[in-house]
Amino acid sequence: MNQYKNRFDEEEKKAIGMALKYLALKPRSRKELEKKLSEKKFGEETIRLALKQIDNWGYLNDEEFAKSFLELKKFSGKGKIFIFRELKRKGVDEEIIKKILSQFYTNEEEHEIALSLVKKKFPDFPKLKSRKEIIKLKNYLLQRGFSWETINELF
Repeated sequence: MNQYKNRFDEEEKKAIGMALKYLALKPRSRKELEKKLSEKKFGEETIRLALKQIDNWGYLNDEEFAKSFLELKKFSGKGKIFIFRELKRKGVDEEIIKKILSQFYTNEEEHEIALSLVKKKFPDFPKLKSRKEIIKLKNYLLQRGFSWETINELF
């Protein structure tokens, strides 16, 4: 710990401490953490050094963040489109997102999740008769981030 105290100036120590505090509250992407530190008025160089140190300690990994985010959202009934959009908004690289989605969220899983959501919301599915019910169902799934392909497989 003494080595830690001597290696960084006061501003860097504060930035590192703040970053670790944010990560302790919930997992965050590199971009989210950078934004939080920037909001606290730390300089660009201080933020860069703090993130580099946290990365060296193994606490900052966008791929691991994306995996845990995907599992959480998949469990709560979100489709691939929703997850992709949210991870992109959180600053995760598009290539990482595509890799994680292809490895950990199969089309079959997405279909099963969509089907279970439909059955939960519309217990008499697939006996929906009215066009209005079908449109309502499709909109519900679209809002949860399911693709047209997945939605149309249900009908």
